Amino acid sequence: MSKKKKKIGKIIGISLGGIVGLLLIIICVAVWLVFTPARITPIVRANLSKFITCETNLDRVELTFFSTFPRFVVQLDNFYAVNPTDGAENDTLVKAEHLQAAINLSAFLFDNQVIVDDVKLLNPTVYAFTDSAGMSNYMVFKQDTSDTTSSAIDYIALDNIVLSNGIEQWKGAIY
Repeated sequence: MSKKKKKIGKIIGISLGGIVGLLLIIICVAVWLVFTPARITPIVRANLSKFITCETNLDRVELTFFSTFPRFVVQLDNFYAVNPTDGAENDTLVKAEHLQAAINLSAFLFDNQVIVDDVKLLNPTVYAFTDSAGMSNYMVFKQDTSDTTSSAIDYIALDNIVLSNGIEQWKGAIY
């Protein structure tokens, strides 16, 4: 009797595993077909102004999950942000061949929070400026009007910003 129960349990387990695997494959293919760069790039362009206060532009947006598993990465190609500040020698805040931001997927799905774990910039030019009054050109994230201490992006891990092959230009103190 116990061999029969084990056999039935094994068959049920294999069947459930197969069903779950098949559902995952169907979901993955659907996501792969829906979230193409051609479809997602106009959406990101249109919504950047909801999060960032300065002028931005990009050529292409790509979402990756499988090649960066277990992290969900948003890659912006040929990204730049322009934020003119009085006294600054340059109005371009950042220009990068590729900007990659790794999003904490579990926080986004289960807690409805946007938490950026890593930021990588390939071939960037960064011009960060702070004047004597403390006004900075890099304070570009929109603040929530109901709470002046929160922004549209909940958390960015500043200790995980990587500049690769870049030219950094820093002027003024960073507070």
